[in-house]
Amino acid sequence: MLLAAPQWMLDQIACDLAPFQDGIDEATLNSLMDEELSLRDLLFRFKITNNNISVTTHPDYVKHPRMKAFQSYLRRLASKKSLSDVDFVVSMHDALLNNDNKNPIFVFSKNKNLEGAILIPDLYALIGYDKLTKKVQKGVQVWPWERKKEIAFWRGATTGGDYNINDWKNMPRTQLVTLSRDHPALIDAKFVGFHQGADKNPEMLEESSWLLGKKVSEADSLRYKYLVDIDGNSCGWNRLYWTLLSNSVVFKQQSDNIEWYYGILVPYRHFIPIANDCSDLIDQMAWAHVHDDECREIAENATEFALENLNPNAIDEYFYLLLLEYAKLIKQE
Repeated sequence: MLLAAPQWMLDQIACDLAPFQDGIDEATLNSLMDEELSLRDLLFRFKITNNNISVTTHPDYVKHPRMKAFQSYLRRLASKKSLSDVDFVVSMHDALLNNDNKNPIFVFSKNKNLEGAILIPDLYALIGYDKLTKKVQKGVQVWPWERKKEIAFWRGATTGGDYNINDWKNMPRTQLVTLSRDHPALIDAKFVGFHQGADKNPEMLEESSWLLGKKVSEADSLRYKYLVDIDGNSCGWNRLYWTLLSNSVVFKQQSDNIEWYYGILVPYRHFIPIANDCSDLIDQMAWAHVHDDECREIAENATEFALENLNPNAIDEYFYLLLLEYAKLIKQE
């Protein structure tokens, strides 16, 4: 690997590739493109040969927008660097939910206990954060630390499971919104849309007056000192990026879902941890209220981390290094 790369990148790549040190053969990759498996896991197979990129997938997915965005990223990367000749499979789902045979599948996020899944930057990171970064940095100028409201803020959709009549109240996102109803002076958390069963749930539709709220832009969200990051179907992808960049404090839900850079994030250095069900959010906010200087430092550390580690060059470097090391594991026929 390149010695100039941050050590955390080298460590994460080594960790993800550790299960495949005996090598990856073509038969394994062929088996992944079985019709049933490729349909279930939204799989695409990419081959890079002499810096030229080709892709195969199930016929139902040949025009999938995520595939096109990913392919465009690879072409941009190939225009900057000479890529290794590689053959790899990517799941275009938000996260890979299972990996039956611990196969080498590139994923945007995963459960930390899922072996075989190889983490890559999520699709928003690959497409580029330029516009989002500019909006957030503009908001930082409008809302310096001293002007921010000491309120925990969140907006999002009903994702993370089936919001049916039996289970919807137990969803972590519902529990956060319920806390907002019960503690409106401390928390402003609302759904901005009903999906995944919520739109057909009579109880939720009846309670929509307190469950639903208006969308709020990233820049306007920065008026709040405390921003909550809570999983949906998996990690929040670009939400954690812009909340780390926000100069507000991130209250991050603790879960088993991870992305490529989560391993380097440190509680009380880059974020304040909260329980999976948000049950300790009020207590953690009470701590924050009496430790304002520490919270300001956490927010500054988070911004520094995002600028240093999640910029376009860092994202490209990570993907380039991963392909370089992955290529060494391909068995030659």
